[in-house]
Amino acid sequence: MLMYLAAPYSRVADKHIFMEKFMKFSARYMMEKRVHIVSPLFNHYSLIHVPEMETDWNAWGAYSEDLLTRCDGLIVLCLPGWKESSGVQAEIDIANKHGILVSFIDEQEYNTYNR
Repeated sequence: MLMYLAAPYSRVADKHIFMEKFMKFSARYMMEKRVHIVSPLFNHYSLIHVPEMETDWNAWGAYSEDLLTRCDGLIVLCLPGWKESSGVQAEIDIANKHGILVSFIDEQEYNTYNR
């Protein structure tokens, strides 16, 4: 199974720490659930080296939709700001529009993968 992993990102204060935890979660979740994980956030991390590129939904929406519609499911990390995130909400809408399974992981479960 190919799963798309979504989380709020644009307003994260410390992107380095966030991405370390995000990648650790992704790797451990993949191993435990035996699924493959993709996410545009893996590309966003490289943007630290290209600060003039934007990180919001307006800049990444088309890319994210193309990637998401190729996946079997959407996993939403319900971290602080996920309900306010235009990107996460758009990803949920896209998944629903295309009949893609959406699952939610709360912050407590997310943290169990980051010990």
